[in-house]
Amino acid sequence: MLVIPSALRSQGLNKNEFLFYCSAKKSLDSFNHFKSIVEKHLGITLSPQQPLYFYLQNIVHPLWHDMYQYHTPTAWHMVRVGVSAAQCIQFIPQELAAKNPLLLRAILLGGILHDIGKQKVKQRLLDSKRQFRTFEEFKQSGFLEHPEYGQELYRQKCNDSRSNTLSKLIEEAILKHHLHNGYPQQFKDTKISLSTALVSLADIVDAMSNRKASRHEPVEGQTIKEKIIKVLNIEWDKIVTICPEMQSLCKDKFINFLVENHLNRVNLAYAGL
Repeated sequence: MLVIPSALRSQGLNKNEFLFYCSAKKSLDSFNHFKSIVEKHLGITLSPQQPLYFYLQNIVHPLWHDMYQYHTPTAWHMVRVGVSAAQCIQFIPQELAAKNPLLLRAILLGGILHDIGKQKVKQRLLDSKRQFRTFEEFKQSGFLEHPEYGQELYRQKCNDSRSNTLSKLIEEAILKHHLHNGYPQQFKDTKISLSTALVSLADIVDAMSNRKASRHEPVEGQTIKEKIIKVLNIEWDKIVTICPEMQSLCKDKFINFLVENHLNRVNLAYAGL
């Protein structure tokens, strides 16, 4: 039996209005928790007057929350990627940062949404540790199409995704964060922005530091940090070919910070940040 609190009943709320109130309050509570995580890890305070706050509340959080309800581990992975990539902005040369005034917002928001298309992938596959044996098996799983499906979801939510510069950068991170791996194939001859490149690197680090991902176990005599750095060096060279701006970064310093910063808080991260 549904019981409406007397304080709300005195305001004249009927059953349907009360259910809407509960839903709205739960959504607000969820957003405030979500916002507090971003503020805590980036050392910032967000207010409703800021564009970043608007994007987080009205576009990013609703899309992220859909993934949270579908597959919670993937949703937290997305937050960790966005936060980790954004924390690396301190290693961007000043002249390069000056040419990219939206860089921090594009990295953070693009990272938080980069895997929303995995709602197309079956949950049992998202939970699986097993590697795909063939490309056809990988193709049929839905993983291959998740960037394009994510783009579709983002465009449904964000009407100005093709005209607003920040929206275009966020959409690019969703669509092209696996371009260095060769997909989506129709974009293989295109370039990516610096923000998408950083999201791609953070994505690799978080996937490899996930203790549930057994396929990334280090070999004997090798720590997980050494394993990640080795793989990241290989992937860095691939990413540089599609993002020339990466050449301005100090590769070793950047990689070491990204890996150490991520691993230092990994236990906290897997507890839900």
